[in-house]
Amino acid sequence: MYLGQYPVKNNNKFTLPKKLRQGDDSFKLVVEDRPENEEVASLIPERFFEKFAGATAIKAVFDIKINKKHEIKLPNDQLFDQLGKIILLVGLGNFIEIWNKEVWEKYQEEELTPEKINQVMEELEKKNPNITL
Repeated sequence: MYLGQYPVKNNNKFTLPKKLRQGDDSFKLVVEDRPENEEVASLIPERFFEKFAGATAIKAVFDIKINKKHEIKLPNDQLFDQLGKIILLVGLGNFIEIWNKEVWEKYQEEELTPEKINQVMEELEKKNPNITL
């Protein structure tokens, strides 16, 4: 997993770190149909898009190219307004989630509590009793 905080410039661009580019320069920017959390988008290398698209409800998809400065331009002002001027990039395997910084911090406080983590671990142990966590 990769986690990094990046500024979005006034021209709606941010730099994609080398660690996350993996040689790709064509991406799909996907806004999932998650009414509870519209401040998250996913950046998926074009070569992995079909696998991702079948696994989630999609609200909008934009074709994205990385420029020579390794920047990505958010496709519209509405998305820029939702994500904010400081974004968090969360690298998750073959795709990257782009989070509004304040929403990420709230998610961390509410969802990643010791109680919830223990609950998930207990559920995993029940599903596979041969694994000890």
